[in-house]
Amino acid sequence: MPEQPLNTSLLFADKFQYWFFRFLTEQRIRSFFVRRSGSESGAFHYAQNLSKNPRRVIFVPTDLSYLAVHMPLLHELAQKSVSNSLILLCEEDFHPLFKVLGLEKHCLFVRFSTMRFGDPAFQTIESQLRSHKSEVSVMLDPKPSLLMLYLARACGSTYRVGANVASDYPFLNISFSKSQGASPYSFRTSLETIFQVTHDAHPHPLAHNPAQLSSRNVFLLNLEPSVSGKDWYAEELTGLLQRLDPHFRLLALVPDQKLLDRFAPLLDRLAIRTAPIASSYTAFLDLLRQYKGLVTLNSAHAQLAMNVSKIPTLLISEPELTNWIPQDCTSVHTLERGKALPANPFASIAG
Repeated sequence: MPEQPLNTSLLFADKFQYWFFRFLTEQRIRSFFVRRSGSESGAFHYAQNLSKNPRRVIFVPTDLSYLAVHMPLLHELAQKSVSNSLILLCEEDFHPLFKVLGLEKHCLFVRFSTMRFGDPAFQTIESQLRSHKSEVSVMLDPKPSLLMLYLARACGSTYRVGANVASDYPFLNISFSKSQGASPYSFRTSLETIFQVTHDAHPHPLAHNPAQLSSRNVFLLNLEPSVSGKDWYAEELTGLLQRLDPHFRLLALVPDQKLLDRFAPLLDRLAIRTAPIASSYTAFLDLLRQYKGLVTLNSAHAQLAMNVSKIPTLLISEPELTNWIPQDCTSVHTLERGKALPANPFASIAG
């Protein structure tokens, strides 16, 4: 079957000089970006320690769940960076999140969905990355776009690291994973090793002081679907709520109106108040500071909570999501979906 052309409208600016690219195959377009991104750095000695190469560009994932996994690493690298040596290339939507976590000064924010090769905004980004003269580029996004791969090589780094680079060479040239299903936490561990970051006691940039909680008897209930796309089941929620001590209450966090409409009758019957979480990262982080604990599926916001705070968390996780459970997070207690609930599942977050 002949190779189909790419949708070049997602790659190139709407200019006449790029008009003929719409007739080229993916292979020829990739070859174009390889040529434009610079000459190959050639053979190099990889000593498995890049901590002494301070000038770095980190390509931050566009998906919140993957970003959350790497947030402790980003925070630690930012803490140790000197003289503007670190650039975090981030999706503009994450601006409020990086601001509240104190990482904004290291960030170069872009709108990836509208980024096009040949646009003035893209040329500005490329110029800033090239002038940074980075020694190491790290692609944290598990499925980077061709333009992200182009920028990773165009910035001139000798060491260009990714989770899976077999299909992304020569844009990336160092890999730590052999399969697409590798754990995002195992990739983070590999990066911690090469950057000499201690993972025994990750910094949690979001303070959570039990002595200053605004409500000592309220747990947050995150109704967001898991990273696998599975929703809460009504009977599952009912079973959990039946085991809740009468001295405690729940505040439901609802990501969208459709989900709120679905659970509204159950929430009303159980007198559970709701709060939106999709409107603002800062609002979600403020809630984590204020309440006793979090009950959640293994969702994107759950990953964020577990990796930037120490809020006691009751994680209801599917067996296929074991790769999405942080092994070194002592504030997380995990229950497997589908199995019988213990008599008091909330004991781990009740304190």
